[in-house]
Amino acid sequence: MTAHVRVPSEFDLYHVVIRGVGHQLIVEDDTDRQRFVATLSSSVRQEDGHIIAWCLMDNHVHILLEMPLERVAAAMHRAETMYANWFNDRYGRVGHLFQGRYFSEPIKDEGQLLATVRYIHMNPETAGLATFDSWAWSSYREYVDEPQICDVSLVRGMFDGAEDFREFTQTRREDLPTGSVAMLGNGASTSELLQFARFALDGAEPSGLAECGRRQRDEGIARLRGCGFSIRQIERMTGVSRGVISRISPRM
Repeated sequence: MTAHVRVPSEFDLYHVVIRGVGHQLIVEDDTDRQRFVATLSSSVRQEDGHIIAWCLMDNHVHILLEMPLERVAAAMHRAETMYANWFNDRYGRVGHLFQGRYFSEPIKDEGQLLATVRYIHMNPETAGLATFDSWAWSSYREYVDEPQICDVSLVRGMFDGAEDFREFTQTRREDLPTGSVAMLGNGASTSELLQFARFALDGAEPSGLAECGRRQRDEGIARLRGCGFSIRQIERMTGVSRGVISRISPRM
């Protein structure tokens, strides 16, 4: 299998995804969550980096970092090693906790930056676990209240206060790219792909596109293609034939 190539960002901004090996849990309770967040924050600070946004789920974590690419590697290695050793010792387990190399996607422009922040904060809601503003283990509350481990200045400066940021998070803006399915990183499960597809379709089920009128169907498929889903993936999720899908141009 070809290794994921690390592509540098002109702005030193990277969306990083870390997963549990075999989609296993990386946290069992709030003590684990607190330990993971503290370890991550400390590791990034030691490399003179900044956490711009984050969301800790049960078996993976999304992090938006501002730091040179080579320091991202050092920070992630330190955080994964320290936390895995602590976790294994606490639960009497041995072996790897995290799945291979972490995934990283470079942020190329302001639109992608905002789309990534929105996607990270919406993770619990698209997964059906909690509303984005009630999930305790993300940086959303740092943006609308007081920062804890994040540097919120870059993104918060693009909004006119906390309410504007909240509206941005929960409401699709037509001039804002949804983002790429690459945000999920390597090894995304079928359920995670479906969650992202719902995110791209403003909460609608991909399977419902086959029953929609032609215009609405084609609009939905164009969005999915624009987000980087393959024709085969869209066919599986929607039930629409690949011949039809291939004729629809991608659109963000």
